[in-house]
Amino acid sequence: MTDTTAAGTPAPPAKRSLFTFADSPQFGAFVISIVITVAFIAVLGYAMVYGIKDNQTLSILTGTLVSSFTAVVQYWIGSSQSSKSKDAVIASQAGAKP
Repeated sequence: MTDTTAAGTPAPPAKRSLFTFADSPQFGAFVISIVITVAFIAVLGYAMVYGIKDNQTLSILTGTLVSSFTAVVQYWIGSSQSSKSKDAVIASQAGAKP
């Protein structure tokens, strides 16, 4: 059932804003994903421009950021996203709000 105005015409869709997204449960995951992605690009850029001169700390940091970046990608397009979609379907079938 669609919402209608007093004249019987369909009501315009509700506008989504950044504030609506900021209140959603995915906002934290989104912010962390952005931070990890920016850090990954910054460290990779540093390594490409200045090179890694046998610096163990930079190597460990790069390895950690690569694995974190992989986790971010898997979260948004991998099994976690599919699991979240499955949970939403189950919740909608049960009549609960996801």
